[in-house]
Amino acid sequence: MLVTQATQTETSAAESLVQQWLASGGKMKSLGADKGYHTGPMVEFLRAERIAPHIAMITGRKTPGLDRRTTGRSGYKMSQVRRKLVEEIFGWIKVVGGIRKSRLVGLVKTSAATILVSAAFNLVRMLSLWRPQVAWWLGKAEKCLFDGV
Repeated sequence: MLVTQATQTETSAAESLVQQWLASGGKMKSLGADKGYHTGPMVEFLRAERIAPHIAMITGRKTPGLDRRTTGRSGYKMSQVRRKLVEEIFGWIKVVGGIRKSRLVGLVKTSAATILVSAAFNLVRMLSLWRPQVAWWLGKAEKCLFDGV
């Protein structure tokens, strides 16, 4: 998660993250993004880096480089489904975590709050994933306590 100044566009922040990832030796075949990234410069940047732009399209907008050769593939459709799952996480962080409008001043404090809220989301998610196992374990422990075992 990256926190930037409000004056920096999301697309330029995404470009710098991609460049950092590639410079560190990371590989990337495709990049999924929402409609806010459906811009000519972003698609051009991804194509120049040989990354397939799996960007949600704005109806009626024609962008060179984002056409049937990308959107017609099964990987694009799968990317769009997975993107929605990621967007749900960001929605939770913004709404429930209160990060939509930060009450903190400065990048350091806002970044720290974002990390804390992201960790809280992970704990909530882990609890929901482990609930069946926890219920089973608690049932076993309760049986042991009351049976004198």
